[in-house]
Amino acid sequence: MEMLNYREKYNKKIAFYSLIFLMIHIPIFAVVAYLYKTELWIAVGLSSVFLALGIVSYIKFPTHRFTLGLIAVIGICYSAILIHLGRGLIELHFHIFVILGILPIYGYITPLILAAATAAIHHLGFFYILPESVFNYKASIYTVLLHAVFVVFETGFCLVIAYRFRHLIEMQTSTMPKLNLWSTELNKSAFELSKSSSSLAEKSNQQATALNDSSSALHEITTIVENNLVNVEISTGVAEQVLSKSGEAQTAFNDLSQCMKEITKASERLDRLFSAINEIGEKTKLIDDIVFKTQLLSFNASLEAERAGEHGRGFAVVAEEVGILAKVSGESADAISQIVKSAVTEAKDVVEMSKRLAYDGEQYCGTSGLKMNEVVNFSQKILNLSREIMNACKEESLGLKQISNSLETLNTNTQENLNEVNKSNGTTEALLKQASQMKMTVEKIEENTI
Repeated sequence: MEMLNYREKYNKKIAFYSLIFLMIHIPIFAVVAYLYKTELWIAVGLSSVFLALGIVSYIKFPTHRFTLGLIAVIGICYSAILIHLGRGLIELHFHIFVILGILPIYGYITPLILAAATAAIHHLGFFYILPESVFNYKASIYTVLLHAVFVVFETGFCLVIAYRFRHLIEMQTSTMPKLNLWSTELNKSAFELSKSSSSLAEKSNQQATALNDSSSALHEITTIVENNLVNVEISTGVAEQVLSKSGEAQTAFNDLSQCMKEITKASERLDRLFSAINEIGEKTKLIDDIVFKTQLLSFNASLEAERAGEHGRGFAVVAEEVGILAKVSGESADAISQIVKSAVTEAKDVVEMSKRLAYDGEQYCGTSGLKMNEVVNFSQKILNLSREIMNACKEESLGLKQISNSLETLNTNTQENLNEVNKSNGTTEALLKQASQMKMTVEKIEENTI
């Protein structure tokens, strides 16, 4: 678990430094043994045995409190060796107090108690077995007890310090992993926030660009729609004029149709005129008969006048004049007959042509009138559609203006959001930097406290 690992790391590290501290004593013991002419084997050999015990325990149980307790006992044993090698020099007793003063950093009470008990056993045991090894003068049991009192007082204060130190280590044990985790999560969150802010800023820039493009395109569309509205208004006016002209043309076609009806009636009159000319021709034939009969009578009268002789001469002159007149009348009748025949032929052609043209004109006027009605209807529909298109263009123009206003508002808001995002991005970068600094600080604290 994380809390145990932190405490175990602390125990392992403090045990390692303690063994280094004890190892440094061996050359010092050798120097003291040389100066005071004491046992070198104790200075080097026995101290090495104690150190080896500590190293073996460290190898087997590097994080256990047993190793720390053994090292504390070895430290007091080293004090005893130092005092012995210095032939009981009273100043060397301070080594015990130094060891006791160091032990609170273990954060355990047991090593202090074991160290104090080891010091007591050493003083009492060697006081009776080898007193010159403890004091370099003739000391009494009261001196030993006085030293014991000092050890008890220091041990008591060191126990309080060790207890507080233990709470400090436990607090660090519970706090540092959380603080490390929080700093890691904060650093990760700040990184994600920075990444999101950068992405949001990029997307906001893209959105602002898109809005500007959309606003420009909408402005162009609005201009086109306004132009279309103007063109539709012009087209509507033209459609109204076309409708008006179509109405006038329809009226003209109606008048033309009426005229064609009058022409048809005139054709009927020409037909009656043709009948009258035919009757004149018939009458001319009758005149020819009369002229022939008159000439025949004149010839008979001339014959009778010849027979009468002198008495019929006057009658012969009259008969001759009548014959001449009949001849002239016959010639005139022939001329009239030729004229009548020619007139009849021309009148017949004119009547037939008039009837045909009148019929074709009437049919044409009827068809044109229907087409003109369709043109008027289509013109009306075009006018209605033009008006609807014009109204739709007006509504579209109004809608585009509203959309343009909305886009301008949205563009303004987007620019403001982009500014806020840039500010937030700057704040996020600062937070990311602070989170990184916090993580580094936590790592330094953890490194310095373990």
